[in-house]
Amino acid sequence: KVARPLERVLAHAAKLHDVLASEPDPAKLVDVVMNGDLRRHVFLLEGIAKLYERNYKEAKDAMVDAKELEDTLGGLSASRSNLAYARHANPPPAVLAHLEKAEQLARANLETLLQDKWMPRKKDGQIPALRDLVKGLGDAKWDDYVDDKKYVRSEMVRRLEKVASTDFDMHDLQGGLHELRRQLRWFPIYTESMNGLLQLDDTKNPVPAYEPMLRVTLATSKYVDLPDDSREAGAIRISKSLYTALMQLTLDLGGLKDAGEPVEALAHAYLAVKKAKTLADAEQQVTALIGPRLMNDVFGNADKVYADMKNNRLVESLAESVRRG
Repeated sequence: KVARPLERVLAHAAKLHDVLASEPDPAKLVDVVMNGDLRRHVFLLEGIAKLYERNYKEAKDAMVDAKELEDTLGGLSASRSNLAYARHANPPPAVLAHLEKAEQLARANLETLLQDKWMPRKKDGQIPALRDLVKGLGDAKWDDYVDDKKYVRSEMVRRLEKVASTDFDMHDLQGGLHELRRQLRWFPIYTESMNGLLQLDDTKNPVPAYEPMLRVTLATSKYVDLPDDSREAGAIRISKSLYTALMQLTLDLGGLKDAGEPVEALAHAYLAVKKAKTLADAEQQVTALIGPRLMNDVFGNADKVYADMKNNRLVESLAESVRRG
């Protein structure tokens, strides 16, 4: 038997193990993990490790390994999207070749990482990264259930309040729009990663503007379907309308990010193959190729959804809901 907090971590490790041990050929495993939902399970493991990293050194070590895998999975996904967009835009052959090479390199990087850290060893069947995680966190001195619940609550509130107090420039694709989306996205990951400790309550609607979110399709989708609380001794109950609104915001920002990033990657490819002398020159050439409307729409819509979030105090209200839940 193990403490409930450790049990939550091990549940995510077990799901990762099932996928990573399903194919012994590294090249084929790349396709398995990219076609399945491995990245989601990696996010959940990384998320729960991030939550606990302030309390346990072992959790920080686990978070570093999970982040490396998640970044490498994301790198291949992004390079594929960038290449697909470029083929549609029809840039000069040298630009397209550069992006094709980037996709091949991203695939090779993922294959190497899987083989080095995330595939079972022939001698004992253990996956090195998961073996180290289980040993490290298994040896940690975990808080009891009550103190752990207090810690999780305070840490989630702290992280939400940090996002609420930060200003993001929606005309900066990576440092502003994407960073806001990344920071907001962590909250649903933390919530799901706790494996039932947090539950959604549709009777708590502190912000009237978000109460209608209870009746949108998203409110009954897989995105807001949390693990049940049958293993908990008293769940933290938070506003479902606020949670759904936050999830909708992350989806909206994600769509804008996905529209803008391939354009940005195309400009950097122009610069890399010396089809442009400066990034500004490269961006002008890409704009001439695809037209100015796309990026104008990306930034304009990002301004709108960000303003709505700030005006309705979505993140601050969600932090308060966690504090009181």
